[in-house]
Amino acid sequence: MCGKDTGEETLIRSFLSFDKFIFPRIAWGLHLIGQIVIVISTIVGLFSGVLVLGTEASAGWLMIAGTIIGGIFSAIVWRLVIELWTVAFSIDGNLRAIREQGLPK
Repeated sequence: MCGKDTGEETLIRSFLSFDKFIFPRIAWGLHLIGQIVIVISTIVGLFSGVLVLGTEASAGWLMIAGTIIGGIFSAIVWRLVIELWTVAFSIDGNLRAIREQGLPK
């Protein structure tokens, strides 16, 4: 290729090096997938609670309440985890910018 980088070579080179992180690019999708899994799990838990409600009323209500509380808690914790990772990569980007500017004289 006469010493010129094509787009594919640059993409592969940036993927194999750790100069740029890919997590900030996929964080939104990962957050969405996690929230979908949490919602599906909560719906399955509620359905199970309703089934248990038919045989054992108190256990069914406890299961429904626990599923709702657990679903809300899981959604909040998942959001916090993604935000903390995003902040960590943001700090890295800021430190790189400071390093590129050099030390003040």
